[in-house]
Amino acid sequence: MGRNQGVTELKIVRATRLVVVAAGAFGSPSILERSGIGAKYILEKNGISQIVDLPGVGENYMGAFPGFRKVTENIG
Repeated sequence: MGRNQGVTELKIVRATRLVVVAAGAFGSPSILERSGIGAKYILEKNGISQIVDLPGVGENYMGAFPGFRKVTENIG
């Protein structure tokens, strides 16, 4: 099934060389944190296993980007 059927397929990819993942100033910290790279207290609070302790990830961002957010309300 493809995207049109609403099914998401999980793929695991391994690299033998350097891979650069970038999503700009707003998206990159979120990608890093969801991957387990960041401040321990933020990752633990969101149920993510820490791989690298890097407390500076996303610390100086001052915008309204929601970061981690669990949506629990029904819109409709």
